[in-house]
Amino acid sequence: MAGRLAETAWRAIAGAVNELEVRQAMQLTIDRKSFLDIIAEEEGGINGAMQSPPADLWGLPPEMLVTLPGYGPDVAANRGEARKLMAKHGYTGRTTDEIRACNQHRWSARPNHPTNDPRPCRRGHRVNRRAIVALALGLCVWSLSADAQQPTKIPLVGILSDETSIVGAKSFEPFAQGLQALGYIEGQNIAFEQRYANHKYELLPSLATELVRLRPDVILTVGTPAARAAKSVTQTIPVVFARIGDPVGMGLVPALARPGGNFTGVSILTKETGAKRLELLIAAAPGAKRAGVLWNPSNRADTSETKELEAAVRILNLVLVPAEVRSPDDFEPALRAIVEHGAAVVVVVGSVIFLEHWQRLAGVMAKTRLPAMFNRREFVEAGGLMSFGTNFPDMYRRAAAYVDKILKGGKAADLPVEQPTKFELVINLKTATELGLTLPYTLLALADEVIE
Repeated sequence: MAGRLAETAWRAIAGAVNELEVRQAMQLTIDRKSFLDIIAEEEGGINGAMQSPPADLWGLPPEMLVTLPGYGPDVAANRGEARKLMAKHGYTGRTTDEIRACNQHRWSARPNHPTNDPRPCRRGHRVNRRAIVALALGLCVWSLSADAQQPTKIPLVGILSDETSIVGAKSFEPFAQGLQALGYIEGQNIAFEQRYANHKYELLPSLATELVRLRPDVILTVGTPAARAAKSVTQTIPVVFARIGDPVGMGLVPALARPGGNFTGVSILTKETGAKRLELLIAAAPGAKRAGVLWNPSNRADTSETKELEAAVRILNLVLVPAEVRSPDDFEPALRAIVEHGAAVVVVVGSVIFLEHWQRLAGVMAKTRLPAMFNRREFVEAGGLMSFGTNFPDMYRRAAAYVDKILKGGKAADLPVEQPTKFELVINLKTATELGLTLPYTLLALADEVIE
């Protein structure tokens, strides 16, 4: 609308000011501040009137009565000042046609003769040229400023997670850092809408539907249940998944290299690394013949990893002792069952329920005195023996890179699913000593970090 108003302004002053003079003035006053300084100097106060262009004096629409950026909001007072100023220069509210007729002699071949004018024109009735130039320029500057201030659409990223908001904040931090490194600042050129299921997987479809209704530019899903929920409600919005153990097995994409559809993201390879975890754990406790496993049957990723462990124990000549955990209240009875079945070590799979309640799990594990393998370093920092798995902060930063590519026009179907490139082995040497374990130097040499 600002462009149309500026055009109207040009037409309104066509009969009062030579257009060439206005254009020249605009070229000399490109910077708005310098323009207003000049007006203040030349007209002794017209800059005050310019706080609100007196469009009614030109017979222009009421919507043109707006306040210029950076000036006072008192439109009525500004209009009054404008009237006084125009009256000072001999303009008492004539129509545009009258102004045009009165001043036509300044650039037209038409002779300046009273008989040719609609009304007598005395010199004192002429509109001061600089006043009209000032008003026209002010409106044009306002027009350009209004155009520049038109709101631009900020990309919206929806986040759907099976975690609680507390753990989700930890996951979000490296993701946001990754986007910031790519030039995104929340509230300026990117916005987020976050939904957390707090382990209540049955809520995920409705949460996913909420996000889809907001029409985000891309959705980040954290965890297999969240990704599956998003897949059930949208086939068009691009989805970047993270913390997914087996995206092909979970039916999210047909192939890692060619995901197709609207899904892509970063895999954590829990299925492929499950066997490696068990192998490293047995290296720390070589006398073990039975290995327990804590897993959540409600999580399909846990089911996939447990099957991988069942295949690995046959190669290592071990017996697997699985124990189901569906809530934190199951920690103690599940571990008690593992001990009763003769397991000497235990593997904790990657279900988010263990991460959400890692302090409680660590306390129960300490009572059993079982050497344990985890998939995240947080457990080892809390007193667990060792962890091996994906570098999760790096994974979330990589997910940010996928979001960036999609926001810049990339298609999810064309972006291959990325497998992790960074794995880390963390060992708590203090815990090993408390458990009476002497870790071989070959194992310690493999560790990315040893907590002493």
